[in-house]
Amino acid sequence: MATILKHWYVFALALVLSLASALGLIYLRKDAWMPSGNTVKKAEPVSEAGPLASQSFREWEFSAAELENLRIQLEGEKETLRKKEDELQRLEGQIRSEVADLNVLRRELETLRQDIHKDIIVIDDNERQNLRSLSSLYAEMKAPAAVKVLGELKIDTVVKILSLMPSDAAARILGTLADLPGEDSAEKAAEITEAIRNLKK
Repeated sequence: MATILKHWYVFALALVLSLASALGLIYLRKDAWMPSGNTVKKAEPVSEAGPLASQSFREWEFSAAELENLRIQLEGEKETLRKKEDELQRLEGQIRSEVADLNVLRRELETLRQDIHKDIIVIDDNERQNLRSLSSLYAEMKAPAAVKVLGELKIDTVVKILSLMPSDAAARILGTLADLPGEDSAEKAAEITEAIRNLKK
């Protein structure tokens, strides 16, 4: 029994010495695990992902601002394009209207040209010599006989023949035609005279 008590004291003494050694070491190394009051700094907030995450956030924030500026710029350009498109559509409608008006005017001018050419008699080169011979023949005839023969021809042919005659012979024939009984004779003489005036030799 005395031996057991004797060993128990040894164990207790060893335990106390061990605790004292540990506390001494902790006290001596306190600067390593516990900073002094002068060196205490307020911890900077760090994101869960560390400094790289903060840098990425700043870059994202910068990119977001750029994207917003680009969006505003694109909206402005879109509005400008819309206005230009509206203006082009207005001009297109105006051009279509003007083209339609020009087409109507062109048709009217073509009709007028055809009417003018219809009233104009032209002597072709291939018939000129033959017409000269006929005009000389009718000029030598007495006016009543010439009027009677010419009355059987088409008015275009009569106009061509009279236009190639000497003026005094043509005047005699037209005068005889106008003196014939009936109102249509004077009108026909006037019509032939107007046609001779518009004749294109």
